[in-house]
Amino acid sequence: MRLNVNIRESHQILLDSLANPEKSHKQLFDNSRLTFSEAMAKLFQRVNPHIDVGQRSPQVFGEELLDYRNYLEMGVEVNRGSEGWLQAESGALSTGEAIGTGQSILLMVIQSWEEESRRLRSKDIVPCRLLFLDEAARLDAKSIATLFELCERLNMQLLIAAPENISQRRAPPINWCVRYSKTTNTCT
Repeated sequence: MRLNVNIRESHQILLDSLANPEKSHKQLFDNSRLTFSEAMAKLFQRVNPHIDVGQRSPQVFGEELLDYRNYLEMGVEVNRGSEGWLQAESGALSTGEAIGTGQSILLMVIQSWEEESRRLRSKDIVPCRLLFLDEAARLDAKSIATLFELCERLNMQLLIAAPENISQRRAPPINWCVRYSKTTNTCT
């Protein structure tokens, strides 16, 4: 599985404009009649005159510009063996592929937060990485083994909600385990 991420060209132009101190957009942000969101929308229109923003008000469009998710185009591809790399559609992913995709994105975000925290604090802090997984009953034995291996390699602690498909004998050695059974309403 691989993740393709690209910055939208129009948004890159906006970021470049904001990063350039010589640009004449300072008056937009100094204008007391404009909110920050409205100033962002007007700057976007100024640096991207070829793009129609539709009927959205500058306030609404400016708020969209403050959401980092709008700056990225993300695509997930899955290697299907002889078929090669195929664009993954959300409904076409297997359970393992969907979990793997979400987890890989999450791990990248967590790792970048940890690195930024180390940089800001100038300390080598050991992270407390917790991974919560619900509905693990849909995972097969190989997927469960892969999950345990991943957590061990990345020094993560796993909290997993799984009914009877994960037994003590199938799980790797762990410090402690609490199992709750909905059918008998008991913890072991």
